[in-house]
Amino acid sequence: MHYLSIFLVILASFLTGCSPDPEQKNLSTLSSPYKNVVLNTASKTVTISIGESDKNYAEFKIHAYLLKRLIDFKSTSDGISDGLTSQAYWDGLQYISSAKKNTFTELQISDFDVDTKMAQFTFAAMLIEDESGQLLQILPVQYHFVDKDFDKLIKLFNTAMPE
Repeated sequence: MHYLSIFLVILASFLTGCSPDPEQKNLSTLSSPYKNVVLNTASKTVTISIGESDKNYAEFKIHAYLLKRLIDFKSTSDGISDGLTSQAYWDGLQYISSAKKNTFTELQISDFDVDTKMAQFTFAAMLIEDESGQLLQILPVQYHFVDKDFDKLIKLFNTAMPE
């Protein structure tokens, strides 16, 4: 019985070593974060980048048709499907969504108000560095679309209207 206990402790240590805890990034705590919003009318997407700098950031891309469905709902995208993708560039490494790995991207849109020109997005993700298998977890972070950024969002939203 004693040997079984030792075996289980060794097995647990081995399994823990094989699947390390993901590195976590809490972008909500940054005092002056890097933020960038790019609207691409050709591909009907909006890309939101949030991070420490233009070298260490997470990027979330949303397709117009999904944006239309998401008002006041939460959508989880496994890997690179469903019109919502994410990736991150951190310390010289690229972390990606993967349909083959345990990754996800989440987005919730709330407080969408055309009159005040304000929308609040909350993003979260689990990404993987493909070569090493290292996981990177982006803890929930909010992005507020106001004024010009909100106008970009509305322009994208309007591209999702049926043709």
